[in-house]
Amino acid sequence: MSFIHGLLLEFWNTEPKHFAAVSIFTQPGQLPGADMSYIIEVENIKCGGCANSIRKGLLEDARVNEVDVDIEGGKVSIDGDESARDEIAMSLAHMGYPEVGSVEGMKAAAAKAKSFVSCAIGRIEVAKNS
Repeated sequence: MSFIHGLLLEFWNTEPKHFAAVSIFTQPGQLPGADMSYIIEVENIKCGGCANSIRKGLLEDARVNEVDVDIEGGKVSIDGDESARDEIAMSLAHMGYPEVGSVEGMKAAAAKAKSFVSCAIGRIEVAKNS
């Protein structure tokens, strides 16, 4: 079935013949806008408080199902609607964790300051839940 995946499929019934078109998908069984995993490399992740803020902030978006944060690698793995990737990257930047190489100068300094606030909030949340 994967050989003909994404091609025009013909469904032959009795007369008259009926045809149906199938959209071209990125992967077999994958619907456009469907959930996939992707990684965004970000700046300013320093600790578990940052990771907690990132997880909490991104999981508020209905298009995100799961978030995993690699603190040492500065990577945020997201399981969700891949078509929302750019908006998710913007959300990360607004929290103070811009995508690597996306900000410079004063914007980078502002992002770093925001990340300190997000980090503190994340630490408070962790302490509350402990």
